[in-house]
Amino acid sequence: HIDATKCVARDSTTVGCTQSVKEILSSARRSEKDGLLEVKSFPPESFDKILLDPPCSALGLRPKLTVPQTKERDLASHADYQKRFIRAAVDLLRSDGQGILTYSTCSINAMENEANVKWTLETFSCMELIDIGIECGHPGLAGYGLTTSE
Repeated sequence: HIDATKCVARDSTTVGCTQSVKEILSSARRSEKDGLLEVKSFPPESFDKILLDPPCSALGLRPKLTVPQTKERDLASHADYQKRFIRAAVDLLRSDGQGILTYSTCSINAMENEANVKWTLETFSCMELIDIGIECGHPGLAGYGLTTSE
């Protein structure tokens, strides 16, 4: 049995870290506005790697018999919500060029994928796409601001 909180926690000798991940999460309060945990104790740049899988429209899940979002603005609202998670993740990620953010959704909505990647690259000068050396899937959708190589 692996305790995932110990996999990401730095020991207490790390500068800025005085609590374990379990202690930080147990002391967090849930926001009345959106239900997210309000974690205020993770110091900026305290993570080497972050896997960000924010809430999405789930348009890529199959089989799916209904799609509750019927308007473009409903779909766009997911992308806007995800930007809050991206911003928080970038703030927590090392900024010395060694931090890695992996962004993932289960949606085929380009506003939640390609457009959010483009927004991230434009908004945060410390972020860049890197080649992970694995070829899988297909190129992203055109028309959302990313170049062919991106």
